[in-house]
Amino acid sequence: MDGAVIGLDLDGVLWRGSEPIDGSADAVDSLRAGGFTVAFLTNNANPTLEAYVDKLAGMGVAAEPGDFVTSAQAAARVLERQIPANSRVLVCGGPGLVEAVSRRGFDVVVESPAEAVVVGYDPSFDYGSLDRASEAVRSGAHFVAANIDPTFPSGDRLLPGNGALVAAVATAGVRSPRWPESPRLPTPIWSASASAAVA
Repeated sequence: MDGAVIGLDLDGVLWRGSEPIDGSADAVDSLRAGGFTVAFLTNNANPTLEAYVDKLAGMGVAAEPGDFVTSAQAAARVLERQIPANSRVLVCGGPGLVEAVSRRGFDVVVESPAEAVVVGYDPSFDYGSLDRASEAVRSGAHFVAANIDPTFPSGDRLLPGNGALVAAVATAGVRSPRWPESPRLPTPIWSASASAAVA
């Protein structure tokens, strides 16, 4: 199966919260031993690529930054199709989203004016974040969501996901966002685009 790519989701498949799922590291080893290239997919735009590399290493899985396809990268690609390089982008999200948007050549800002607003999961999201993002959206900025998942798995329960934050910005901004297709659906498309997403 040399050359074939298997896309594996991270949250809820390889780990749940901070805990590895039993057998997941062995499964990755078996796939690689069988000649598959393994790509790691995630809708969580908050961590940086190095943070993901380190988390996998902690559970015994070797990985490189180029092995990941993230919703942060996908959102940055959506921005590329909407606004010119070097445009001001108000990032309402964590370090992983800042990293992805910066690597695409955009000027990351935290308040208006901005040509675009991108929202990704961020546990520090607060009323000030909502105010700044929605103001920019109402003022005409392009509005992009890294994903619209209402929840995500953590430990033994579900936590509010980025979709909840996006809904707040959309309500106050009086406009719906655009978003990339989920890394979970359809897997073949995301697997095939792994190298393009980080190029």
